[in-house]
Amino acid sequence: MAGTPPDGLSPAAFVLKDGHKSLLYKTYRYRLRTRKIDGTETWRCTDRNCCASIAVNPTTLAVLVERGNHAHEEAKVEHPLVRELKRKVGDDISPIPHQCEGAIHGMVKRQKSTADCALVPKYESVRSSLYRARWRQLQTYRPTKEDFMIPDNLQKNT
Repeated sequence: MAGTPPDGLSPAAFVLKDGHKSLLYKTYRYRLRTRKIDGTETWRCTDRNCCASIAVNPTTLAVLVERGNHAHEEAKVEHPLVRELKRKVGDDISPIPHQCEGAIHGMVKRQKSTADCALVPKYESVRSSLYRARWRQLQTYRPTKEDFMIPDNLQKNT
């Protein structure tokens, strides 16, 4: 297909905490640099010392041109869906696989294209980090012996 990279990857667009758009492509993060009259967008690597950039068709999210080489390590970026799930697993006591399935289903319904959905990691790859996030959130409250109400007839009197 014209406009798609040889490896078949499409960039995933998402919004950062500060409200700016970001693009994740081949494990590197890009920020919007320019938008041309024909609609083509140029995205630049977020590393200040890197000159790599990509030209993207915003309607299909197809990478048209890759320029420059990255002179730094890949960005360690987790998918926004996984970040959202990590926040929710401590509050909701339903099983984590059900939460993950529901979140992915909701994301698929909201998306106009399947580019973002294709980059969602598989449950098996994020399973341990979700359980670890739940464990950390539950460790903030540790009940003591005084927090439990034990009836007098069940208490041990010595």
